[in-house]
Amino acid sequence: MPIFYHLAAIMALAIPTMLAQVYVERATGKLQKLENVNQITLQNQTKYYQINHFYIDKQNISSSVIFEMGSSDGIGAFIIG
Repeated sequence: MPIFYHLAAIMALAIPTMLAQVYVERATGKLQKLENVNQITLQNQTKYYQINHFYIDKQNISSSVIFEMGSSDGIGAFIIG
């Protein structure tokens, strides 16, 4: 009889997990895989892209650091963009 409880517990966790995965994929969109950046205009528009071959323009690179205080207890966040 204890094995029945184990199977019931597994099912109780597995079913909502599978439903949540389907929901998250539908709500956020799928990952669109591209060979290079030029293919973005040829594919359907989506939120997420994976680009296999890309080039970073090292001549025009820049960065900035922004510090923002989170609360009065001293918790802060660094945002680099």
